[in-house]
Amino acid sequence: MSKEFNLFSSNNYKYISNFIETRIKELRNIEEFNTLDIKNINLENKLESSLNKEQKIIFDDYLKSIYELEEFYFAFAYSLGVKYAKDLENL
Repeated sequence: MSKEFNLFSSNNYKYISNFIETRIKELRNIEEFNTLDIKNINLENKLESSLNKEQKIIFDDYLKSIYELEEFYFAFAYSLGVKYAKDLENL
């Protein structure tokens, strides 16, 4: 098994994800990111306000699973960035 996938055999990926979360403020300098983030928040709020109690529980569970998946995406993207840093410099 390759190194980046060994990262996921323990909870180490959560440390990387938390580190990336602390750097999200750098994305706030990108107008497109802010626009999409605000749009996403507004859509979540609009959808949630239209749901009944049972649907809200399901929706909350859905959102929680998305955030948990993001932890994997963040760590995987970070590991790829480390692995291919020199190649990325040429883009």
